[in-house]
Amino acid sequence: VLKKKELSMDALKAPSKCGLIKSLVQHEVNELIYRMQRILSSSKGAYVRPFEWDVPKSIKANKILELAKQLNHPEILNHGLRSFAFGKILMRLSGEKVDDEVFFAGSLLHDLGLMRDCTGSSFELVGANEACEHCEEIFEKRDLEVLYEMILLHDAIGMASDKSLELKYLHYGAGIDVADLWTHRISVENYKEVYNKYPSHNHIEFMISLLKQRLNENPKMYLSTLMKLGFTRKMRKHQSLKL
Repeated sequence: VLKKKELSMDALKAPSKCGLIKSLVQHEVNELIYRMQRILSSSKGAYVRPFEWDVPKSIKANKILELAKQLNHPEILNHGLRSFAFGKILMRLSGEKVDDEVFFAGSLLHDLGLMRDCTGSSFELVGANEACEHCEEIFEKRDLEVLYEMILLHDAIGMASDKSLELKYLHYGAGIDVADLWTHRISVENYKEVYNKYPSHNHIEFMISLLKQRLNENPKMYLSTLMKLGFTRKMRKHQSLKL
């Protein structure tokens, strides 16, 4: 418990504008290098077959999916399913692997806190605690710790990509689905397939409205700095809105 508390207190402080801008600039530099390497190699985003990013076939995965259906609004449920799919596609392209069931749980439950009253707290922390409580009978302690970290830090720019692979690819997958941050890394065909299978239901405006509610409850929440820098405008330019 102490370990979780220390991680929460340290990780959920709203970053300074200078610190966040530095992380965003580093992201843009990294992606520019990636794009240039792709151009020089004349390669495009490789196509990943649907069965490689489909929902896991297991008893645990079925329990997680049913739980997510009960706890999530339809817009958030499909956001979670797309985050999982995009994360799996990027994993396949990078040749990395994770525990699919833990990754599935974190993907589907990572925004639970967005739908809860978070007065005096943070939606990431509220969501991490609730998700782990619901999953205590599904996962062992070690897996719950990974799940907790995934949800707590899924939006932590500059931190999420340096921890577990499950967290890293949730960060990437969710980043594609809310702001097209890594969309250029995957094929156009895969992008369209994911949205055809798990429709948007106008998830961008729905999520913006929830973020604003959580910001009113906690003006110093982690994403407050990003929102002050105009992140919602970037969300509204999402490519899925043109499909």
